[in-house]
Amino acid sequence: GSFVVVRLEGRGFGRLLRGRHELDRPLDVRVRDILIATADHLMNGALPVVFGHTHSDEITLLLGREAGARPWLASAALAGEASARCTLLLGALASFGARVAELPDAAQVVA
Repeated sequence: GSFVVVRLEGRGFGRLLRGRHELDRPLDVRVRDILIATADHLMNGALPVVFGHTHSDEITLLLGREAGARPWLASAALAGEASARCTLLLGALASFGARVAELPDAAQVVA
């Protein structure tokens, strides 16, 4: 019954965007919008995501308690889906890694 937070981190986004001169640095508003669209896609997918947040090249998702007892499987699926969705939207190969944090109670989620 713990809360699960999955943090997806863009891998090599600086290198990915460096060669694209049409994008502003450090993080173009279009890339921000792509990350928001990717988070929205994940929040409306098969897994019960109750909250999403983007910052820089990261997407953080709070899974519903009904996500199951194996959060590492959910994190792998979310990283793969985020990579695919972002690649399609960006038009260049994008990759995400995932970290999982299990929080024991709602107070820890809010903190």
